[in-house]
Amino acid sequence: MGDGKLNNGVSGKMLRKGEYTIYNGKEYRFIESDLVEAIELISNDKNEMDNGFTYYKKIFTRK
Repeated sequence: MGDGKLNNGVSGKMLRKGEYTIYNGKEYRFIESDLVEAIELISNDKNEMDNGFTYYKKIFTRK
């Protein structure tokens, strides 16, 4: 992300809650599912449905 500086002098790094991973070259938030004993990837992009994600309560998940 460039040199990490914005016009207001604040670092360009984003603070995020949760755990993140890289899958197929893209970064996703993930959760560990106790129900199916798997890791679920989380996305807010409806285009991810083309990549095997399903819609669930305003987010898209992939098991």
